[in-house]
Formats: sequence, C-alpha cells, structure tokens
Amino acid sequence: MRLVIEAVRGPSAGELWAVEEGETVLIEPRSSGVRLAITVSRGVPQATNLADQQVFLNGSPLFRAEIHSGDQFIAASSLFRAYALTAAGDAVFERAVDRFRSDSRLRAYAALASQTEPVYALLDAARDDRVLRMLRSSAVQYRSLYDGASERELADVAPYLACVPPDSELLRQLVSEAWGEGWGVYVSCAEPFGRLRSHFRRFLLVETEDRRQLYFRFYDPRVLRSFLPTCTPEEVQFIFGPVSSFWMEDSDPSVLLRFSPHELGCRCDQLPLEIALETSGQKPC
Repeated sequence: MRLVIEAVRGPSAGELWAVEEGETVLIEPRSSGVRLAITVSRGVPQATNLADQQVFLNGSPLFRAEIHSGDQFIAASSLFRAYALTAAGDAVFERAVDRFRSDSRLRAYAALASQTEPVYALLDAARDDRVLRMLRSSAVQYRSLYDGASERELADVAPYLACVPPDSELLRQLVSEAWGEGWGVYVSCAEPFGRLRSHFRRFLLVETEDRRQLYFRFYDPRVLRSFLPTCTPEEVQFIFGPVSSFWMEDSDPSVLLRFSPHELGCRCDQLPLEIALETSGQKPC
C-alpha cells in the first residue's frame, strides 16, 4: 500500500509525500515547525510527532498513532491530509473516503501512479522555466526530443521525454505544481525509453499540403486533445505506435482525459477528478 500526505495549508501547501510499504518518510516543511515521521509497516500507516510543537490528529493531540484515509493533521498554520492508496482489481487506486473527491490533483496523481505499465511525461520546457529545473534536479531518466546542435542550442525551449515512476518526486511535483498549466502530457507504454523517444521524434516536424515543414506541438495537451479525435484509424495506429494510452488534463483541469487506440479511431475516457474514479465516463472520439 502507499500512503500519500498532502499539505493543504501552510508554508508547504501543495506538496505531496508518498510513503511505501516498509518505508519511513520524514515530513519537515521549512519554516513550519512540523516534524512528523510517517511509517507504513505490514499495511498499517503510523505517524509520530518528533517536534516540540503540538500536532493534532483529527482534533486530538498526536504523539504516535495509526493513520487512516481521511485523517487530518493540524499544527499551527499547517494542515495535512492523509490518503491511503491500495491496489484494487485492475490496479486502479481508489479513494477510501468521500471527503477527498474534490482534491483533483490527488486523483490525477492516483490515476497516473496506478498504471501497471511504465509512465512517461512529454514536457514542454518553453511553457515554464521550472520544467527544465525540475528535470535537472530529478533522479529520473530524461532527454530532449531534439538531437545534435538543436539539442544543445534549444535546450531551454525543447520538448523532453522523462520517465516518471509512481514513487518519483518528479511525478508528484508535476501533478502538484503543473496540473492544468499545459506543461505536457503523460504516456503509458511498455517499451523502453529509447524506442519511445525515437517514436516521438518522428512527429516533431510535419509537412503541409504546400510542402512547408512546421513544428508539431503534439506534447501540448491543448493541441493533442484536439488533434487525436480527428485522426482516422490508420493515423491513430501511426501516432500511438508502442503507446498504450495518452493522459492529459482537459480544458477543465478537474477532468482527466485518457486516449487509447480503438478500431474506429480513438477512444476517449473522461475521468472526473472531483468525483470517484470508478464513475468515469467513456465515449468514442
């Protein structure tokens, strides 16, 4: 099981911490005075207050206690919420408590982190200078889709492919800071990094009817979510290649879109992030 702690209010608002089975994670946001040790052992999450500052768990003073989905920690101006994720059925992580159905970022994170295939991010460094900073400070594999001189000269504005495992800090950062900002799209794919990068490099330039070559910003969710529904079945197979699904925010970021190949073209699953994932709607694109 995985326990996710979200900082809802306070100096670290928006941050997420994930604790895996057998791990202990220290939550010590800067300038907050909070110091919590969160442990998951044999499926039981526990919290220990290591600071002198008093922390309240669901209104009662916390020293050491078990944590359940829906629990809240309050310390001075900081508020944290706990969210327990468990693998269910087809590995989709489900919420345990209804009160979190409005937390769209956590639901987006849960949907991406629950994939059985590796998840990659296609990111546009031109959207925000934080994209490249996050990539360079991460421990994940990443590389520009450009090669040669373009890779060096256009590093600050290039599209990047990055591997984002469910336990990676980069995935948590991207969801908590960039969801709804159009930084990129996510991809689930069983193929290795190199083959996937080679596949996407084929789409960097497209030729118009008058034989002009233009850059194709397929890594922009605003572009891809409009383009995929217009594709023929043959075009869908070409665009997807080894990709199982594309994941991205809708124009309304409280909705997560999942595109996958379909015999009639492309299928679009709409996952409303402010209600239960299991009530997602499906429609042909």
